[in-house]
Amino acid sequence: MGHSVDWSTVPWARTINVAEVGEVDIIPRHSMNNEREVFLNAVPYGYSIREVFYIIGPNINQQINNFEELKQYRIGALRDSFYSDLFNNTDDLKRRYYNDTEQIIKVLENGRIDVAVTSSSHDIDKFTVVSAFTQANFVDRFYNGRYISIPKKSPVASYFPELESTINQMVASGDVSAIFEKYGQIPPEQKPAK
Repeated sequence: MGHSVDWSTVPWARTINVAEVGEVDIIPRHSMNNEREVFLNAVPYGYSIREVFYIIGPNINQQINNFEELKQYRIGALRDSFYSDLFNNTDDLKRRYYNDTEQIIKVLENGRIDVAVTSSSHDIDKFTVVSAFTQANFVDRFYNGRYISIPKKSPVASYFPELESTINQMVASGDVSAIFEKYGQIPPEQKPAK
């Protein structure tokens, strides 16, 4: 589109908080939910099966085979992160929110929470290397869009129609897939599941 972007890497909770008030201009590679739709102009660039995993801490000696069984445990999650509609919208879960994955790992090891929720987008590899942790049998799987967005209150919000058109053209032409392949990544599907 002829614009240059200065990328910054910051914690996701900060990104989403400043996006609400328009203090960031573009957010790549994220999921959407009803809360985010209020303050983000977003366009999907692909779709994939998302898997949300539950990691059991060393003080729990039983397996978790379904979502209902999670309700008895204290579950650690990243503040302001979207995992799945099931996790984020179920009222009777005992959620505890933390600022980063390392903090969740620490409190899980120390027994201050019983279970941690994670996914491939939320550093699952940092959990799997801890031998004291067990992955639950229950895995929440769903079809998930991947989005790029401009916050509605951003000074550059007026560029969203052009961004949306450009992304849609890149999807249709195969450019999105070509970019992923160029960097050795599996491209997301380019059409939503029916």
